[in-house]
Amino acid sequence: MFFLRVFVIFVLASSALGQSTAPYESELSTLADRLAHEIKLPRKHVPSLNILVLDFPNQRGIANVLGERMSESLSDLLAERLGPEHVVAQKQFRAALLSAGISPFDMQNNDVAFWNAKKAGANLIVFGQLHSSGAETTLMVQLVRASDKKELLAASTNLTLTEETRSLVDKFPAWRFDPDVLVPCLVTARDAVVALFKTAGVSEPKCIWCPQAPYTDEARKAHQQGTVKFDAIIDEQGRVSAATLVQGDDYGLSTQAMSAVKNWRFAPATKSGKPVRVCSQIEMTFRLY
Repeated sequence: MFFLRVFVIFVLASSALGQSTAPYESELSTLADRLAHEIKLPRKHVPSLNILVLDFPNQRGIANVLGERMSESLSDLLAERLGPEHVVAQKQFRAALLSAGISPFDMQNNDVAFWNAKKAGANLIVFGQLHSSGAETTLMVQLVRASDKKELLAASTNLTLTEETRSLVDKFPAWRFDPDVLVPCLVTARDAVVALFKTAGVSEPKCIWCPQAPYTDEARKAHQQGTVKFDAIIDEQGRVSAATLVQGDDYGLSTQAMSAVKNWRFAPATKSGKPVRVCSQIEMTFRLY
């Protein structure tokens, strides 16, 4: 009788533990099955398969805690199906970004995301976005080949979330903001930037003197063209006091652009007529004519 009682308790305990699994895990598992199936198809093969799941922004295009959790879970599920050697470890990827000064908000820009994902060795990328409407949250994902940015699969699933978990879609990830910067670099889409500055009651900085950086011989020989992007802190005097490279190149153009940007001059951002310090993503495009 003693052994029977122990067995019953063990079964009940095991059942309780099984029920502790987050309700959205089964929905993500089904989504992972679809992605893994597409990746395994012969026409989707790429040499040395290496897939990266990027964090999912919310419907306003902003990084959030729920998007981090969902991407981590989906990444783990893909590692189970494809093998961990074929999935870029998210923790290591994030650590590399943070050490370079690249924030989760920068990664919502697709060009920035592509460049950093390829730097990490990924040749397949899972992009996604969370859409919330009332009590319903939908995750939409795209499987994209890094080499030519071709979409291989688009899929979506409705997530079963508690009210507490759902609220995380509007919570910023842990990131240290400079208290002296009145408007941080939270968004990159032009309409979102305009809205962010308007909400803060701040005018945007305007470029007064922003000369183009020269080409490098290496880039010219390789016929390299493209855009270099920075998160730039523009101070009250309209100078770039700090700049973080968020999208660069392999031919020395990033270094040329960084040197040039440090000498750029802006009409500073203002609030109530007074100059203020803000963060703004600035770009320099290199083209051969």
